[in-house]
Amino acid sequence: MTGPATPWAFRPSPPAFRIRIKRLACRLTRRRAPPRWRTIRPVTPAARWNVLFLYAPQGALDADQRRILARVRRLDGSLLVVLACPDIAHPVVPDGADAIIVKELSGFDFSAYRLALDAIAGASPGAVAYVQNDSVLGPFGDVDRLVRDAPWDLTGFIATRAVENHLSSFAFVLRDVTPARLAALTPILSSRWSCDDPTAVILLQETRLARVAARRMSVGAYWYVPTAPLREPIVRRVLARAGGRAAQIDTAGDATLACPVALLDAGFPYLKRSLFTKFAGLHAPVALKAALSAQDW
Repeated sequence: MTGPATPWAFRPSPPAFRIRIKRLACRLTRRRAPPRWRTIRPVTPAARWNVLFLYAPQGALDADQRRILARVRRLDGSLLVVLACPDIAHPVVPDGADAIIVKELSGFDFSAYRLALDAIAGASPGAVAYVQNDSVLGPFGDVDRLVRDAPWDLTGFIATRAVENHLSSFAFVLRDVTPARLAALTPILSSRWSCDDPTAVILLQETRLARVAARRMSVGAYWYVPTAPLREPIVRRVLARAGGRAAQIDTAGDATLACPVALLDAGFPYLKRSLFTKFAGLHAPVALKAALSAQDW
């Protein structure tokens, strides 16, 4: 179903009419004010910034987040952590970051991405940004090489045609981070609104990011898996477990859910954390844990 990375240049595809209607409804009813935030440690000039978004509703990082942080900290370049926490006045600041921004819990990862890229564009214009959130375990393998060799201005690690052709937003590389480049992404990475609903994030931000970016820059992904079907009985169980919310989005085309071990074996550098939570049961836990063990996790 999948193999070694075969870079794919982004090509837009038309979303279905029902997706357009859902997007319009989200735009009218589900956009919210952006979260409050403050800088703990500012960004300084560097050739490359690694951005990690950590969501800590309990105020402290869990074990997986600490492992993710340790992995990103080992990458080449400087580290900017954006921490979402319940008390931005008294945050529990993680160790080892060169720059730290704290924000309120609202806004999901795209509000964090905007804060981080704004800071880099202002203080370190022209830098390369590697951006990752904590929804995936990793990075595994030689991510520094993938960042260094990223073929496009905006390079995703995997793309899919679910909803429409788009890049998965849990990790990407953005070259030449400047105010002008960030302005081109403002329809998606807004400083004026955010989303507090996963469906709205997917429909208004993640699945539109590549199409909007492609108007002003080159866009592509290391992996593109146009179809990754899950067996229908399993999909029904997953959607039922998710309380019906996931039924609004087609997860059957997502290779990171359908064939995660095969992707890891092919050199893909992440494994979704949701395979152990919301989507537990899609794959045997023994196989997932063995795959992680092979990555020294």
